Parts: sequence; structure tokens; C-alpha cells
Amino acid sequence: MNTLHHYREVEGDTMEFKVSRPIVETISSSMFFRNDEMLDNAQDVDEDDLVASDAAKAVAKKISKKSSEKAHPMKLFVKDSETEKYFITIKNVIRYELALDHVVSSMSFRQAAMAIEHAKRRTQTPKLAGINSLMVGQFISALVASNLRRIADFVGDASVWAYSFACDGSTHCGQSFFNMRLRFCHRGVLVNLHLVAIPMFDRHTSQIIFDTVCKFMDALYGSWHGKLLCIASDGERAITCRHAGLVTRFCAGAEHPVLRIWCAPHQIDLEHLSANVFQGEWIAKAQAFSVFLRAQKSLITEMNVNCPKMTTRWVHYSIVLIFFITYMQILVN
Repeated sequence: MNTLHHYREVEGDTMEFKVSRPIVETISSSMFFRNDEMLDNAQDVDEDDLVASDAAKAVAKKISKKSSEKAHPMKLFVKDSETEKYFITIKNVIRYELALDHVVSSMSFRQAAMAIEHAKRRTQTPKLAGINSLMVGQFISALVASNLRRIADFVGDASVWAYSFACDGSTHCGQSFFNMRLRFCHRGVLVNLHLVAIPMFDRHTSQIIFDTVCKFMDALYGSWHGKLLCIASDGERAITCRHAGLVTRFCAGAEHPVLRIWCAPHQIDLEHLSANVFQGEWIAKAQAFSVFLRAQKSLITEMNVNCPKMTTRWVHYSIVLIFFITYMQILVN
């Protein structure tokens, strides 16, 4: 959120940002919010039907709440009919920057608003008055959109002929996110940016993730396929599968050959290395040995531990090997 947040001197007490339409309409107002079907069809529901039962009232209340959650953060965005761009005007810069400082300090929107209100009372500063959690959310939306516009300008600069893309998944407070990073050289300076953490409301299949990332990148910078040089990722199956994984899909859609880099545990290509150990049968032998150990009831009772189950994932294979090393003396004897 605060990747490119910078302070600057401004004339008066206003600050203005200009953001392209795809960033606002595709990313800011769409991809950061859950796109529920009932929210999309809220305008087609008859009001008489909504009050027919308690269940319908609950649905109507949920629709209204979600509509407000999506509408409030976008109130600062004003579309210019001539340029087809959106303008954001911050009328109180000190309150805006103070809100950002509090959110960067891991405060929630409500906590940031309360902290500014307390500061207003203690310092008797009228410029800090009139803030609430909804306004803080509007400030954050403005900052994210303006930063994405600056990143798009960086990537589209003539000095940036290629960039490296890195991705992985994470979970925060029960919500799944897909993290993306960009690395490129901008006018002689190496830039490493945490681009965005997109909330994932759908299943985590490679096709859905690929469509989500493409939708984001198309809105950010339409010519991103031509500058993609390298992709780094973790070892999750939907990401690295060689037939239809996310990285494979990106490589197929790029305009030039792409260098694939896996994370540290996967940079050791165990599959090719196994060809030189037991004539390529090392993995099969480890699998057979683990199955044999799991069937030895008396040995399990004696060791008071069972051999882990081995699957097709490298992480499970490493767990089995750690088990072999840990209990090697007992197994040999």
C-alpha cells in the first residue's frame, strides 16, 4: 500500500492525482471487492419481494451493506468526460498524510480516524476535524490508485526494456491473497516493488489465477507481455505444473522466451538428479520403502512413530527423507 508513498511540498492545502480509467474501473473498483451475484443483480430485485419475509430482509440488508462498502472508497474519484481519466483531489493534505501514516503503522481505518480525532483535540488543530473510518478508506483507495499509476509509468518508460515477475500466495485473517512483485531497472536504478496483494475470492486453480493476473496486468500496462523476461514462483502445484501451471501459461503467452526461476527448495531439480542415482529408481525405491515401513506394525509399536506418507509433492518427499535420516540407526539394525 505504501510502496511509493512520498512527501512533497504543495501550494496551498490541496493535492491532485490523475489516474487512468482501466486502473480505476478494473482494479480499484472491481478486483479488491467480492463480486457476489446477488450484488450484481441488486437493481433487478423488486422491493415488494424483498420485504416478503425475514430472509428476504436479511438479503436486502446484505446487498445494501455490500453496495455501500464498494461505493464509499470510490467517492474521491471524479471522471473527466474529455480525457476519460479520473481525478482525485485531496482538499486537506495534512489530514490525508496523517491518516496514511497511521495506517502504515498497522492501525485499522477506525483506529486511524480515532487517533487523528484525539490529536485534533489535544493540539486544537481545526484542520484535523471531521474524519472517520470511511474517509480513511477513501484516502487509502486514492493512494493505491495513484501508486499503481506511477508504477505503470515506470514500467512503460523507454529505459525499462524488461522486467522480472515474482508471485506467491498467502493468507491473512482467513482471506487468501495472491502477491505479485516486479523487478526492473528504471533509468539506471534497480527497482524492486511489491506490486499488489490481490484478494482471491474464488478457487485457487491455475486458470483462475492466470485470468486474475492477466486482468490486473492488462489494466495496469497493456504491453506487459512484450517486456516479461523472468518469472519466479514458489512450488505450489497450481503455480509450477509443467502442463497447465500458472508459470507455464505465462511463458506460453509471452512474446519472448521467459526464464523460469523456482524458489530455493525447488531450484535443485531432483527429478533430473535422480537419473544418476539407482538408474532413475531412487524415488520409486524411497516410495516402496516408505510403504513397507508403514506396513510393519511391530516396528511401529517399537519405534512409537509411523513413517510419513509419501505423495507426488516434493515437500512430502523431503519429510520422508528426513524420517529416514532421523531413524536410520534403528531401521538399519
